[in-house]
Amino acid sequence: MRAIALRVRAEDAEAALDRLLALAPAGVYDRERGPLVELVVCGDADEGALAAACGPGLVSVAALEVPDDPQERFAALVDTPVIAGRFVVRPPAAPPPAAGLVDIVIERGSAFGTGLHPTTQRCLELLLALEPEGSFADLGCGTGVLSIAAAKLGWSPVLAVDHDEGSVESARANAASNGVDVEARRVDLVAEPAPAAETVVANVPVFVQRAVRAGLERPPRALVVSGVTAAEADEVVASYADLGLVERGRFVQSAWAAVLLAPPELELRPLPDATGRPLRLPGDVGETRVEPAGPLPPLPVSLPVQLESRLPNGELALSSACVLPPGARVAVLLAPGLFRLDVRHLEDTLKLSVRNLSGTLLRSLPDQGAPATVVTTSDLTIERPLATNARMRLLIGAGAEALEAAIVLNALSGTAASRIVAQAIVGPALGAESRL
Repeated sequence: MRAIALRVRAEDAEAALDRLLALAPAGVYDRERGPLVELVVCGDADEGALAAACGPGLVSVAALEVPDDPQERFAALVDTPVIAGRFVVRPPAAPPPAAGLVDIVIERGSAFGTGLHPTTQRCLELLLALEPEGSFADLGCGTGVLSIAAAKLGWSPVLAVDHDEGSVESARANAASNGVDVEARRVDLVAEPAPAAETVVANVPVFVQRAVRAGLERPPRALVVSGVTAAEADEVVASYADLGLVERGRFVQSAWAAVLLAPPELELRPLPDATGRPLRLPGDVGETRVEPAGPLPPLPVSLPVQLESRLPNGELALSSACVLPPGARVAVLLAPGLFRLDVRHLEDTLKLSVRNLSGTLLRSLPDQGAPATVVTTSDLTIERPLATNARMRLLIGAGAEALEAAIVLNALSGTAASRIVAQAIVGPALGAESRL
C-alpha cells in the first residue's frame, strides 16, 4: 500500500490534523520524531493537497510503501513503547528491541492484549517492584503478556487463566513462541475460586475483583490489581485490609488504576519511572525538504461521508461513519467551524479527541453515560479509552453565543478494524452562563 509521510513541527501537528484528517478516509498514523511529528497517510491521497493541508509547519514529505495487512501495518506504523525502561511488547512483524530489554512477542489473534493498554503497562511496572521468586498467577491473562513477563523475570511456576478459551489458547501459543514455561487453562473467576500463588496479578473488571476476593482462601505474598478505575481500586484495596495486604504503590493512567498490595514488612524494589521512552523504528525514509507555499486552505466544514440536516428549531443534526484501522486516527464528525471529533482504535477500545476549531472556550458538561469527562480545556481529550455507545455533551463558547453539542459514539470493534458511527445535535445552549 502506498503512503505519504509528512513531518511537521510538533507544535503544529494538531493544526495540521485539523485539515489533514478530512482528506484521509483511511486514517492518519501519528508518530513522535523528536521535535517533529510524522503524520503517515495511507491510500491514494493527493500528495500536494496533503502537503498544503499541513501548512507552514510542514518540514518534509516522502512517499513510502506500507503493508497491506492491517495488523502488519499497525506493527510498522505504531511505535512500540519501552515500558518502565525494561519491557518491549511487540507483534512479530515489529523489529526486535535493543539488547538488554525484555522482549515479549505477542501474536494477538482473537484475545485482548498487545501491550498498549494502560492497565497492562502499569502492571508490568509494578512487577518490577517485586523480587521474582515462587509461584505466579495471571488472572485474566488475555494474550499472556503478564505471564510471559513474569516467567522471563524469574517467577516459577507460572499459571495463566482466563474465562475465554480463545485467550487461553493465545496465551499458551505466545508462551511457547517466547520460549517460556507457562501453564494456561480456562477458569471462570466469577464462579470458581482463583488459583493460589505467591504472587498474583488480577487485571480484571471490578465485579471479577470482588469475586476473586470473596473466593480467596489465603492471601498471596503480593497482589497487583488493575482493570479498574481509581475509585473502584479504593474499594478493592479496602477489601484486602483484613488479610494484612495494604497499598504499597499505585499508578493511574487514563483513569485506569494499577495497585500493588503487600504486607507492610515486605521489602520492595524502588518503583520504576512510569514515563517510559519510545522505541524508534530502524532506518528512515527518504525525504524531500518542503518550503511553505501559499496560504493555508480553509478549515473543512464536512467529511465525504458526513450527512447534515437542519432541524426545524434551528439545530444542526450531523452523522458520519467510517472504518478505523488499528492505531490510526480518523475524523468521524466535524461540526462546521466548531469542533473536530477523531478517534483511535487501540486494543478493543477507542480513544476520543475533540479539537476546538471555533476559537472560543470549550467546556464539557456532565455525561449522559460513562465515562465521566469533567474537564475544562480549549481542546478536550478523553484519555480513558472508550467502549461502545459512549455519550457526551459539550458546551462550545460562553454566554449568549454558546452552543451545545450532544454526541453519541457507537463502535463495533474487531481485530483488524472498527466501524465507527457518530451522531451529534448542535444548537444554542440553554442557560449557558449558569453552567460555566
